[in-house]
Amino acid sequence: TINTWVYFNSLVSTSLLPAVFNLGSYTAQNPGNTVNGTIAFYSGSGNNNNLYAGFYDVPSGGWHVVPTGYAVSTGTWYNGVMTYDGSYIRYYINNSLISYLAVTSTTMTNAVGYRVARRWDAYDTVDAYVPVAMVYNRALSTTEITSNFNYHRGRYGL
Repeated sequence: TINTWVYFNSLVSTSLLPAVFNLGSYTAQNPGNTVNGTIAFYSGSGNNNNLYAGFYDVPSGGWHVVPTGYAVSTGTWYNGVMTYDGSYIRYYINNSLISYLAVTSTTMTNAVGYRVARRWDAYDTVDAYVPVAMVYNRALSTTEITSNFNYHRGRYGL
């Protein structure tokens, strides 16, 4: 599970699709370790200022990204959560399930590190505040996601 809070000062103006949070990264020295979980501006082709969640499957070399993104704007706080339980990627914004994707043929692997407010394989950044970034070694339940959301929401006016 990845759980982040984000506030955008400006929206992405590049097709390079930087991320709010990445678990893992790509390095030329260790190309087998790539993105293992992300909440990012990714739609498969180009930028549309929608946040998506998913992960990169290292063995197959393919992205597994939820089919529906969430349109964001500046000046607003968002809580983004991505879970993967071995069968489904689930993507929540502000405690509401936005989208999910069945993924049963792969698992997330160990990560190289973390990237906050930047792309996983380059220095393209997001102009945003990301004061909270939590990572769990399991898929949180909806009750746990709600508990985390309620704990932090008052700080961000939600």
